[in-house]
Amino acid sequence: MSFIFFVTSAEYIDTRIEAFLKKFSNMLEKMEKNEMEEVRSSLIRLKQLSDVHLKEEVSRNWHEITSGDYLFDRLERQASYFGVEPKLCKCSFT
Repeated sequence: MSFIFFVTSAEYIDTRIEAFLKKFSNMLEKMEKNEMEEVRSSLIRLKQLSDVHLKEEVSRNWHEITSGDYLFDRLERQASYFGVEPKLCKCSFT
């Protein structure tokens, strides 16, 4: 399965990105602390799941090779990023 996008206006894309960031920022501001903690915990657990089939591990590692990133510990790194206290993360979407 693949997708093809034809970009006719960079201005339109920029407008849509800005709208998404504004909506996402508002959503985060309204989110209760316990709800945010639940999402964070779920993401950490998801990143720490072991591969069920060898094909999953091979595909993930092959993608690292073909992309030239070579971050074979990407999932562990991402899980550790989610382990950072949310109040220490200074995010600005505007």
